[in-house]
Amino acid sequence: MKWYLKIAKKAYMKAIWEIRNNPDIRKNLIDKRSIPYKTHSKFYVNVYLNDNNWNIYAIINGNGKIAGYCDVKFSGKWKNKKMELGFKILPEFQGLGIGKFALNSLLKMKAEEYPNHKVILTVFKNNVRAYDFYKKHGFYPLSTKLINTGNDIKEPLTTMIYK
Repeated sequence: MKWYLKIAKKAYMKAIWEIRNNPDIRKNLIDKRSIPYKTHSKFYVNVYLNDNNWNIYAIINGNGKIAGYCDVKFSGKWKNKKMELGFKILPEFQGLGIGKFALNSLLKMKAEEYPNHKVILTVFKNNVRAYDFYKKHGFYPLSTKLINTGNDIKEPLTTMIYK
């Protein structure tokens, strides 16, 4: 199956919200709560559509099915320019090479369009599958800190940087 990264315009807003609120996705987010659509749509428009520091890409197959999304935040100045990546892929599409496709596509874009940006991401240490995936694909741990994820539960969140 052929996969594509497409800039997620307003038409993808509901599908992105459904993916973000999927319980299997939420368990690996800092904010694990389900978000009402109205709250999501405000954020989506203000951040993903109107803030030049953010891009969001839908991961779509040839049949138009959205398997997940990745968001990219650009930050920093001069030597500290960063591209911060976040991936959310529905469980039924995990293990099919979609994450590798999306990551490689964004790393290619980085090399061509943002050669001076460092690429970073964060992952919970207990999300072993994702943590190992990122290590296998050239990321290494930069720092780890305990993050309160609700109900006074603290989990180790690791910031990783691409080689």
